[in-house]
Amino acid sequence: MKYAPLGWAVGHAGIVQRTVNGGQYWKHHETDTGYDLFAVSFITKRKGWAVGHYGIILRTTDGGFTWEVSSNCVTQNLHSILALSED
Repeated sequence: MKYAPLGWAVGHAGIVQRTVNGGQYWKHHETDTGYDLFAVSFITKRKGWAVGHYGIILRTTDGGFTWEVSSNCVTQNLHSILALSED
């Protein structure tokens, strides 16, 4: 990630956590999903995506403070994501 010491972690039942100090302290952010999340990727400090069970794709445009489901037709688990552009 380009913005060290900023970091992200995702996990069980929609957990998303963010650190701004290299992992010394983690802040929990609500996603309103019960699906497990497997990967997260940010293209800027504010814009990012998280993916997981049953093809769930979550998107944030405010640095992870709020997350919304992005519609898609994928039903298989998504285990990785790499944000290459803001679109």
